Amino acid sequence: MWPSRTSIGIFSSFIAYSSAIALVCGYAADGMTGGWMAFLLVLAWLQFGAAVFDVIENVGMLKMLTAGSVATSTLPLLTTICASLKFLIIIDGILLGIVGVVVKWIS
Repeated sequence: MWPSRTSIGIFSSFIAYSSAIALVCGYAADGMTGGWMAFLLVLAWLQFGAAVFDVIENVGMLKMLTAGSVATSTLPLLTTICASLKFLIIIDGILLGIVGVVVKWIS
């Protein structure tokens, strides 16, 4: 069975946002030296990890919606951890990427 258009659109949005934030971090890292450059490059690559966490979170939530009672399952804990890590990586990438670009344009 082929995936629906909705699921293709959702999963392609993971690739789009992670690539966009990674490009901003990579652009901000270009021309920097030392620890900031390394940190921004690692953060750029972590954006693709955030997309994987997003997929795990969404699949887990869909399983919880279809399974009914999940009070004894570890699935809610797994989806909470994945969502927390995802948002931490994405927010750091956006904020530090923007700050890095502004610093790059100023100097």
